[in-house]
Amino acid sequence: MHEFGDSVQKIAEALRIPTTTVHDAIHRGDIEDRKGRGRKRSARTRENIRKIKTKIQRNLSSRQNSTRKMAKATKKII
Repeated sequence: MHEFGDSVQKIAEALRIPTTTVHDAIHRGDIEDRKGRGRKRSARTRENIRKIKTKIQRNLSSRQNSTRKMAKATKKII
């Protein structure tokens, strides 16, 4: 719409969104999400999941199998 000469205000009214959102989108150049945004996955790697599964299978009913204790032990392994 902006490429056809419409103003930021006119686009915002037509789409019923804030003018700042329109301005930011025009300034950025696209509306796609940028890669690398959000919290990174560090604990749920395939390797860590495999280690926890093997640890549980070795001792099915152990006090060492509590979630907090396994998380603490996994951090030491990594």
